[in-house]
Amino acid sequence: MERLGIGYEDLKKIKSDIIYAALSGFGETGPYNKRPSYAMIAESISGFTRQQGDNVDPEGPPYTMTGAFGDLAPGTMAAMAILAALRYRDKTGIGQKIDVAQLDTMFAYNVNTTTYFVSGKDEATRRAERDEFRKNIINIGGIHPVKDGHIFLMGFRAKGMDRLKEVLDVDEVTKELVLDLIKDMTRLEASDFFADIGLPCSIINYTSESTSDPHLLARGMVIDMNHPLLGDYKVVNFPIKFSETPGLVHSPAPLLGQHNEVILKEYLGYSDEEIKELYKAGVLSQRLT
Repeated sequence: MERLGIGYEDLKKIKSDIIYAALSGFGETGPYNKRPSYAMIAESISGFTRQQGDNVDPEGPPYTMTGAFGDLAPGTMAAMAILAALRYRDKTGIGQKIDVAQLDTMFAYNVNTTTYFVSGKDEATRRAERDEFRKNIINIGGIHPVKDGHIFLMGFRAKGMDRLKEVLDVDEVTKELVLDLIKDMTRLEASDFFADIGLPCSIINYTSESTSDPHLLARGMVIDMNHPLLGDYKVVNFPIKFSETPGLVHSPAPLLGQHNEVILKEYLGYSDEEIKELYKAGVLSQRLT
């Protein structure tokens, strides 16, 4: 936007109460502010990548996160910030600029940061304490193999554990007993069994399998869409349910440059010739069709 000469200060002259959100890798201040960034860069600096590796092997290498949390989290945070700025403008009539840094957001979302600040203990110390604690309790939870894959079981709920003892008619439940119990069950059978008892348990799905999960389908999380390049395909629906203003994904993501002319001509008053010059100069990307 700055390259177009329509940064915050320029737009503020046109609309004094404008709310302008600027999303970048490192923000507009600080020693890294000119550096390029991607999701994995912010995840690495903020501690997530090392933590992913520790989950597999504390002595092994770091692991990158699946998905693009380092991209999605800043976008979500920006949306909340814009809503807050809108409420402030409703009350005061004053707009503002919002500086959203990818790294700041990932640092804030890392709960282990707060744990470190409160305890003063590094990861190795806290891991040793956690391992010692687990030696002294019966822990049947975790990722367990079943007939057709794996389940994730949370074996910490007191009422659920008591109910499991009743169902199995034992005085004490061990992990070995649980593993033997579920070895010939399917994921669905095992997860239903523990859920009915009162212990949180889930099937471990591939992403492709989650798209046909009956609960997600019942919640309307998968809908049909038509895309100008892909044709008919399925997309993820808006995840929040509003009682009065239900959200719905009604169009696919825009193509690169799809709304260039609309924004520049209808909202910013650029002429056709001025827009052509921006394309020639490489300021605007050519629309994909």
